[in-house]
Amino acid sequence: MSNKEKKIILWVSSITGNTKSIACILLERLLEKGYVPKVLSSPTAIADELADLYKVEKIQERDLADDAGLPVLLCFWCRRGGLDDRSADFLKKIQGRRVLAFGTMGSYPDSEYGQAVAGSVKEQIETENEYAGLYLCRGRIDERRTEKRRQLPAVHRHYLDDEGYERHLSSRKHPDEDDKRGAAEYLDRKLSLL
Repeated sequence: MSNKEKKIILWVSSITGNTKSIACILLERLLEKGYVPKVLSSPTAIADELADLYKVEKIQERDLADDAGLPVLLCFWCRRGGLDDRSADFLKKIQGRRVLAFGTMGSYPDSEYGQAVAGSVKEQIETENEYAGLYLCRGRIDERRTEKRRQLPAVHRHYLDDEGYERHLSSRKHPDEDDKRGAAEYLDRKLSLL
């Protein structure tokens, strides 16, 4: 593989740090395997931090045309059953690329909801790009969101019953070491597709 063939774009959207922690594991693995990652994020401070920490190149959206055809690792957080808005907007700015997605979500990835998220993300990627796969893991749900939903009237569709409350509480341990190891192993299995 030539050096050019080993370049890859890593997109990261993170608010609470869940997705950023997965992106760090991916960057470490890519560097171990001799890849040359180029980092792009929203908010942009994440790319600044990762570029400094891992000594990789940070790029802007305007640089994407210069890197046409490079594969993309899309690190997103789940919002309303699919990609967060920033990741969805980024995806609309690239075409014809192989995209391997890594997402964090408060719910269980192997649940019915998790399967719906996976289908939605695949569909969003395939609109203009080639879908190479998706790794979903749990992420910590903001405590304020949990408590706000717990205070809603029981008839409200977003009210958290005891089962939902327990699910929210259990999310606070994630992404854990198993989630991170799973992301690294998934990347290892899928790199040949990029």
